[in-house]
Amino acid sequence: MKKKIKNTTLFLFILTIMAFSPLFLQFAAANQPNTSQNGRISFIWGGETTSSMTQWDPAINSDPTLNCLESLIWIDHHQTAHPLLALDWTFHPRTDEGNMTGGVAAISMNLRQGIQFHDGSEFNATVVKWNVDRTINISGYVDEKWKGRNWFNPSGLESRFTSTWNLSWAFSDPFGTGGFIPYINETIVVSEYVVNFTLNKWALDVYYSIFSQYMGQMISMETYKDYSNIAIYGFGEDPSFPQDDPETFPGHLIGTGPYIFQYSDKTVTQLIKVTKNLNYWNRTALEAAGRFTIDDLYYRFFPDSESRTSALLNGDIDAAGHILQQPLSDVPGIIEDPLLSYYPTILDPSIAVVQLLATEGIDTPVYGVPNKIGSSSGVNYTTLEGMSPREMFPLIAEDYGWPAGTELPGGFNRTVRRALSYAYDYQSWMNVTFTFGEGVWCTSPFGMQSIYYDSNVPHPYYNITKAREILLADPYYAAKLAERNLGLENDSATWAYVGSTNPIMVYSVLNRPQSTKVPFLESALNNLGFAITQRMVIDMYRDWMSPGKAVKYDAWVYTWLNDASDPFGFFGSGMNLLYASSSRRIPFNLFNFHHIANDTIDQLMADIPFAGTNAQDLANQLADSLLNYHAPWLYLAQGQFGVAVNAGWEIEWDTLEYSGNSEAILHYAWIGGNRKSIAPPSPPAIPGYSSLVLVIFSLLSVTGLICIVNKKRRIN
Repeated sequence: MKKKIKNTTLFLFILTIMAFSPLFLQFAAANQPNTSQNGRISFIWGGETTSSMTQWDPAINSDPTLNCLESLIWIDHHQTAHPLLALDWTFHPRTDEGNMTGGVAAISMNLRQGIQFHDGSEFNATVVKWNVDRTINISGYVDEKWKGRNWFNPSGLESRFTSTWNLSWAFSDPFGTGGFIPYINETIVVSEYVVNFTLNKWALDVYYSIFSQYMGQMISMETYKDYSNIAIYGFGEDPSFPQDDPETFPGHLIGTGPYIFQYSDKTVTQLIKVTKNLNYWNRTALEAAGRFTIDDLYYRFFPDSESRTSALLNGDIDAAGHILQQPLSDVPGIIEDPLLSYYPTILDPSIAVVQLLATEGIDTPVYGVPNKIGSSSGVNYTTLEGMSPREMFPLIAEDYGWPAGTELPGGFNRTVRRALSYAYDYQSWMNVTFTFGEGVWCTSPFGMQSIYYDSNVPHPYYNITKAREILLADPYYAAKLAERNLGLENDSATWAYVGSTNPIMVYSVLNRPQSTKVPFLESALNNLGFAITQRMVIDMYRDWMSPGKAVKYDAWVYTWLNDASDPFGFFGSGMNLLYASSSRRIPFNLFNFHHIANDTIDQLMADIPFAGTNAQDLANQLADSLLNYHAPWLYLAQGQFGVAVNAGWEIEWDTLEYSGNSEAILHYAWIGGNRKSIAPPSPPAIPGYSSLVLVIFSLLSVTGLICIVNKKRRIN
């Protein structure tokens, strides 16, 4: 009985020591492994739920695929193409005729040999053809919102046809798509590892999405053979696309990549997991170079920038990207953190702008109106042919959630737009918005990193005197200013007072809560004798632009995606969607009624894709005209792309460059090393006791344990 009591006392004493000894706790924490279980090395990427992977299918989206899928080539931030599944390629030029130069008739690609998909099937030219044909087919017929990526309408190009490039056959609508035809005419299997792409487009390069990492990832033909005409949506979340039964759906992201998809759980764990492909075709070379060390790769979702940044600073995730739309909220803190490395990469291709409704755009007739019958307004849209947007909108306002008869505002005419471009204090806005210097003032409609950007093209700058001179040179506004006794001799306070009490005109603006642009826009307008009202909105695109309601406002703040390699063809829109008169459509792209309507602009944009080596000169003319004559936007800034990574990981240049010009992610297979762990913190103090007391208590506890054990040994 006494022996049992002694043993019980010893056991309770040891538990007490373990529970209260900070030294014991500190020792235990210091010996926890800093990798995943069983010696496997894990890596956690932090992303926001707004950019979560939802449509991974290469035919309809370009969400990050966690290195499960690979493309024929990859394009770095400097717009250089590199081999991936394709070893090399050759361009076959068209015959130059007149001003039609720089054409490409076909592209030949030599493929790597001996590559297998995750299901064991072989990668070859037949598989490439199946993937390309599938992507074109689905984007053209199944999910038509992606049609602009792979299809075009040649009906307006008849004057450009040559003896060797003539698309008049397309006028009979052979594909039943309203006159659209694919960019690629035919994908031809030349041999097991050689494939040719003949083109319908005048020219196409390897930046094209079907070839690159944005839309061109190869999926297994063997696994997905039943999905040649079916788009793959979500990871089981889409009730219209059930995926829970392995008998009816084979799985996700089965490609040739270095990682194999395991699961997606956005409800409970908020994780997507992939694991190392031990049969990866490039494994031996990568591991010999000290790369490809990650066994388990996770993509973890966060509701907002602040929580994602906190997780990074706390060591809960290994890396996160910094972009204009989804920034890291504390870049200075990340740079100062010794356990993190911050890699600035390129300028975000998104251009932050103040978008202005152009009077010319809404007062010019629109042709080619889509046929829409049975709308809530009861209007047959074909009857609107030849009407201006201002005339149309009251008739169809109900279709966009506005009361019948709602009129469009007057918008900004060219004189006011030009004056505003000099009245906006760009540098002060930059200082407020990019306090740590990760932004660059955007001085081109092409974007600062575009292939057509030229720093020699003059651009507007802050000069309030010049802005007022532009107004005073216009007879209409000169009279309005004379009525208010305003001239160059008046100071800004006087101009602003008139703008707030007796404005020439009151404009309206939609504004995001986090935007810093509107106060500067308001100041610019006040200093020219105008006023502004604003309405705060949470989701600009979903709630206002997509349903068309944003057209109700004179201006709104928005971030528009540009494409550095092809600003005219980004998702089938690019600069044409932003400026071309022909892009003013009802009901599609209703929010684009801000467009200018100008034959010179239209002609320049039509000529550039066919100009070959002369394209830069035409692009300069276009930029100069938009910036200094039409000024349809206020071009504000481009943010800095960047990636923050735990300092223990070894990051090479191509690890950062692989994601190209529109993502701030990493190529995970090209990462070496392992994470650095945060040093174990000092034990928390127990209320009422000093740290010294805790240390003494800990030492006495351990000493007591040793004495009891030694005494027990002597008794035994």
